[in-house]
Amino acid sequence: MKQLSEDLKWRVIFHIADGYTQEETAERLYISLGTVNKVYKIYKCWGCVIDLFCKNQGRKKTFNTHDMKVSNIFFFKFF
Repeated sequence: MKQLSEDLKWRVIFHIADGYTQEETAERLYISLGTVNKVYKIYKCWGCVIDLFCKNQGRKKTFNTHDMKVSNIFFFKFF
């Protein structure tokens, strides 16, 4: 699923703040009503259009493949 741009999300909020209904906003911006509801719900919860808990989760990688090759060479050379 393609992610919406932050600009489009702010347009949704500004349309609703200007007094348009969620259905009218969805028609004017050519997006689904569910998307409008989702963006507005995130805005009401956090005060911004970016959901703070939908970032990449999990532990960050410490080594990439190049680092692992270097560490293997170092390990086998001295042990």
